[in-house]
Amino acid sequence: MKTVERPIFLVGFMGSGKTTVGKVLAKKLQAQLIDLDQLIVEKATRSIPEIFQEFGEDYFRKLESETLFTLSFNAPKIVALGGGTFVAEQNREFIKKKGFSIWLNCDFDELVGRLKQDNSRPLYRADNLEQFHKLYLSRLSSYSQADLQIDVTKKRPNQVARQIMEVILKTSGLQKFYS
Repeated sequence: MKTVERPIFLVGFMGSGKTTVGKVLAKKLQAQLIDLDQLIVEKATRSIPEIFQEFGEDYFRKLESETLFTLSFNAPKIVALGGGTFVAEQNREFIKKKGFSIWLNCDFDELVGRLKQDNSRPLYRADNLEQFHKLYLSRLSSYSQADLQIDVTKKRPNQVARQIMEVILKTSGLQKFYS
């Protein structure tokens, strides 16, 4: 199988498996994985919680967009976006021009289960699930603008990657993006 010709951007709420699925998919498609959050950490020389605490979310979102816009796509890439990246219209437009977006849609209760031991997410607090749910709901309309939606609820990363590859191979609408 040939590798991807245009980047695949994995979109979804925190905990949906973008990085984990991205690793599996990149290996299967012989493509490089770019984890946008990891690039931001390297660029800022701080963890994401530290960036939020020291500079605030607005600064982080600006850094997120700047980092996205500087990516080079001269080789096949899978890009695992941060949970809020696709919310900004300018980011969605950039992604639409550069590649193909796939929303890894996951049931809210499963997301909470996946994140309950994770302290690295500045917008997740187990003691304030009502606010977390509001954030989740507020992002759904943005995520729904992705080119493709995959339900990842109760699925393992290998299953999701295989499903994405099947869609790439079988969907005529995607053949213009991939061979």
